[in-house]
Amino acid sequence: MSETRFGKLPLNDLNDDVEYLKTLIYGPSGAGKTVLAGSAQDVVGMSPVLFLDIEGGTESAGHFYPGSKFVTIETTADMTEAYRTLKLTDHGFKTVVIDSLTELHMLYVHEIAAKGAKEDSDRDEDEIYQGDWGKARTKTLRLIRRFRNLDMNVIFTGLDDVSRDNKGRRTTTLLIAGKLQQEVPGMFQTVFYLYTKETKDEVKRYLLTRRTDTVMAKDRTNRFPAVLENPTMAKIWDALKSEPKGEVAG
Repeated sequence: MSETRFGKLPLNDLNDDVEYLKTLIYGPSGAGKTVLAGSAQDVVGMSPVLFLDIEGGTESAGHFYPGSKFVTIETTADMTEAYRTLKLTDHGFKTVVIDSLTELHMLYVHEIAAKGAKEDSDRDEDEIYQGDWGKARTKTLRLIRRFRNLDMNVIFTGLDDVSRDNKGRRTTTLLIAGKLQQEVPGMFQTVFYLYTKETKDEVKRYLLTRRTDTVMAKDRTNRFPAVLENPTMAKIWDALKSEPKGEVAG
């Protein structure tokens, strides 16, 4: 069958199918983001799972989901090598988890600052210049885009940043510097906020999937309930493969 073209470009039909999960899951330290991502190992459409461990927190996921594999990321060159392997080889993984985006961005920042100090003997390697932040922003966005476009499920985790304005109003968003707080969420089909509530008897986990007045989240697929109680990747995958609940958000 000949492929329909638009000039030299392939021409595709618009449809409601979502083949892969491309998401950012952020929340407080200890909320269970890594374990939630690791539960993809129990989902046929998402297993096997590869963790790219920047944060050093895969032990929790490994305890619950020992079938997952992980690679320790110590440099941005390690991240580039991981991307090339996932892009160019028959690696066999269906899901990659980058844990975490907050740490990845700071890895870029510190490497760029260290390079600047090596080129300028008067500069301290721990001193971060304004230009370093700009270069790190560009490199972080480029890497997110490359991983997001892989033909597989892609899950980024991140820490949350809770702030208050001069009227005491609370805002929760991704912990990442500068313009990236506004730019990064736009790169994903879904952005979920994972949080916990402690009662006398237990700690319950919740996944917020839509923006509120105080918390950044989004569901461009329009397939998820506003809040998922005790979320797992099985629940997320089932919702992703369900019919949209009306007009899909842009």
